Amino acid sequence: MLYDHNTKAEQLLCRREQGANVTQQLKICMLRRFRCTNTVQDDTLMDIFIAKNGYTFASGHYSNEIKIWELGSKLQLIATEKSDNLLTAVTIFAHKNRSIPATVSLTGTNQVHLQTYSGSSTSGYSCSITVPVPDSSPIITMLVSADGKIGICPNVADPIPWNFAILDLHKAEVIESISTCPAIVHGISNDGSFAVFFNKDGSVLTWSHATKKTQCKHRKEKYNGRSLFEAIGMSKCAVISNDGNTVIAEHKGEYLAALDIDSNKYLDIPCPGRATCLALCDDNAILVSGHNDGGIIIWSFDISQESYTCLFASPAADKHHAPVKKISIATNKAILSCDTAGELKIWQPG
Repeated sequence: MLYDHNTKAEQLLCRREQGANVTQQLKICMLRRFRCTNTVQDDTLMDIFIAKNGYTFASGHYSNEIKIWELGSKLQLIATEKSDNLLTAVTIFAHKNRSIPATVSLTGTNQVHLQTYSGSSTSGYSCSITVPVPDSSPIITMLVSADGKIGICPNVADPIPWNFAILDLHKAEVIESISTCPAIVHGISNDGSFAVFFNKDGSVLTWSHATKKTQCKHRKEKYNGRSLFEAIGMSKCAVISNDGNTVIAEHKGEYLAALDIDSNKYLDIPCPGRATCLALCDDNAILVSGHNDGGIIIWSFDISQESYTCLFASPAADKHHAPVKKISIATNKAILSCDTAGELKIWQPG
């Protein structure tokens, strides 16, 4: 299926959700008008994160720098700060009712350090967490929730992760250590309430922050007559909703598989080429996918109605020149995307 920018969404074999309220319809209209407004090339670019206000965002770099930006009538670089540690992620940290750019870095083989920044100086909040690491295996990466509160780090990664530490970055403590079957990919909800692990044996494990319990869905469990393994296969990227009930994963390079955990319902969303990263809005109704061909697509979907709509597909001229590796969204205000070659693109309503 080809997604031409000039082709109406109604012609893309998609159906609009029925009964959407006025607010949702306005959001959909806004998302249809998105366009690329800025492009920044930086070979050191590693990670991006935008605040919910759609105005402030941070970029993390392999040079261990965090850059703080503002989106107004034009893109402005406000500050550049250097981390003394090995930078693994950037986030917008929610602290004392403020949204503050922050870095998540490694200070040793098993220590995670968070440092916040405000304007051109350190804002005064920092914490270090010692993570229990089996066999002295080094922590090599971190996944942080959209509010900057919860982090997940695999602490055995040879050849693929078996054990994960879930961290509370507000309280500077390890919440739980989880052992799974080797996990091919893992994801976290925007608010850190749930985590999901896609395992090599085809099972899916979800973890709840509220209950501190895990729930395992076996590979043979049926979704719309298909086994779970048939539905998602060996996924390369995944996201989970804030309520822990909706899981979306890339499937065989041809589909996005949307699963309703409680009802065992399943929705196939055809897409062009392999999805390499996913981002889900807080209301679970809007999904943004980044692809191997450098494109991004904005989707509206409803698993219960078995419906989906392509709201926006990036035109060929605006695509990244390398696979998209990270997407950060502020719903209908702005979307950030960056690729494996260090190109940052900003998407806003036109």
